[in-house]
Formats: sequence, structure tokens, C-alpha cells
Amino acid sequence: MSLQSSEDTLKLYTIKKEFFIRKHVFTDNGSYVSDLQTFDGMQHVTFQIKMLKKLSAKNHGDDYYWERSAKNHADYYWGIYVNVNAPVPLECDVSFNLDSERKKVLYSCCNGIIDQRSDKIGIDDFIQHDYFVMRRSGFFFKNEAKLTVKLTFSYTSKADEELCEPIKMIQSNEWSKRFRDHGGKDFKFIVGNESIEIHKFFITLESPVIAAMLENENFIEAKTGEMIITDFGSKIVKAVVDFCYGEDISYIMDLTDFAVDILMFADKDNVCKILEAADKVNAATLKNKCIDFIQNLPWKRRRDIAYGGELLDYELRQLFM
Repeated sequence: MSLQSSEDTLKLYTIKKEFFIRKHVFTDNGSYVSDLQTFDGMQHVTFQIKMLKKLSAKNHGDDYYWERSAKNHADYYWGIYVNVNAPVPLECDVSFNLDSERKKVLYSCCNGIIDQRSDKIGIDDFIQHDYFVMRRSGFFFKNEAKLTVKLTFSYTSKADEELCEPIKMIQSNEWSKRFRDHGGKDFKFIVGNESIEIHKFFITLESPVIAAMLENENFIEAKTGEMIITDFGSKIVKAVVDFCYGEDISYIMDLTDFAVDILMFADKDNVCKILEAADKVNAATLKNKCIDFIQNLPWKRRRDIAYGGELLDYELRQLFM
């Protein structure tokens, strides 16, 4: 991959992922496809790793060969590819490492241009099937193969890079960042076994609900300086705390479910606005997520949400009462 040495130098985005694949996938199935993977810093770019078992066409073309190959497992190979979905063309370097417990590594690399939308790059004859699965080769440890994939992407033009650059979700001031590492934090969120600390001042600025709670001495959180969180994961809470201190959280706001959870955490009344919008555009998944969230709240809180304003229509209100 060539690099430019001017102000128009294109950024390189690199990711390294490890995949642990059970042996039966290769002995029982003819293919393997990983879960969908996201790429930090590249908006709307996703990829999957795919392995496909097929007959090798190396140096053979006659009908007799193919008839014989169908009965001969030695002619089967596994191809390996990275399937990329992107809104614009990308230049891609990829390497595939398959580790062996016998201190050997099968290594292959390739590069090229990933076309717009869905495209793939890879190797048709990555590893011969029988050699791959035989015990003495050592590619499986405790019946798992370890596949390491390293990807480097860049846009093919500066215009595409600027077009796809994610919008930062970040506070405009710098003093909150500096304050984060100074002074004792006086509030904490307890999420499972984790304790996430913050200055009370910052969280009350961002969340009217929490602010009202901490100003009322009848709430135990106002007395203990702690809040036990059971309806959100630590990733959501940490993202909210990061935002309070001026950190960029665009990496998580690009994911719809996480973005909704952050809005709900900061101010649970936001769920009404999200639900109403989802209902109007028939966004079923998002609508159901909001409904499930509200229905799991205490009855008094559900009533406050249903009748706290004129936002929800009659049909939606009846879901919570």
C-alpha cells in the first residue's frame, strides 16, 4: 500500500482480531462466517471473516480430475476472505494467521481495492483440508483453531475520507478533561462488581433526573454518594461518564441500541420522545426496546412517564398502565 507524503495523506485504520473456531465447524460444515465486526474510526464500515471449503482447481481442468476429486478429500482446500461493507471504495491490506501448537504459523496476506458497498478480498487456497484437521498438524488446541486477522484500511480519496469521518460526540470545553484527574470524586455508580467514579457536579449537569435525586435527602443516593445500576451495563455508564468529562463517545453513539441506552440513562424521560418517534416511523425494533424498558420500571415511574406530559398518545399510554 503506497503512502502519500503531503497534506492529502490518507489515514490508515488498522484492526487486529482473534477468532477461536471449534473444530466441528470445519469437519461438519462447508463454511464458517464470523459475527459482524465494526471498525472504530470508520463510520458505517463493517466486515466479516469467511472460510469456505471447496475443490481446488490448481493445474487441473479435465472432467476426469473433477470426478476423481469428488471422492478424494486431499483435493479440498479452505479459502479465506474478508467481506467488507462500506459506503465508498476502500484500499485494503489483510493478513491471515492460523496458529499451530507446534510453534508453526500459517500466514497469508493480500491487498486490493474493496469496491463500494459489499465486496471481498482473500485467498482461494488458504489451507488443504486434510492437513488442516489432522491431529499431528496441531492447528487445533482443545478442539479450537485460533485465527488472527489483521486489517488495514484507507480511503481511496481525501474527499471520501472527509465525507465518512464520524462526527465527534464531545463536549466543547477542555477544563472538564483536566478536572477529571484532579480532586477527589464524590459520587460513584455501582454496576455489578464494578465501581465507576465521577464528580457529582458533572453528572448533575448532564442528567436532570439524577440532579433532582441528589438534591432530595429522602433518596438514599443523596446520603451514600452511590447509585446501584441494574438496568444498564458498565459500557453505557462509562460512556456517560466519559461524555461528562469531555471525551469523544462517537464510537458508541454510532450503534443504535447503545445510543438509545445512553439517552435513557441520562434522562429516562427521553424514552418517551424516542418511543413516540419510533412509533411514527414504524421502527419496530426500537419501539419494542423502549416499551420493554418502560414496562420494567416501577409502577409509579411508569405512570409518571405515561401521564407526565402530552407526548404519548392514548394507545401507547395503555401499554404501561
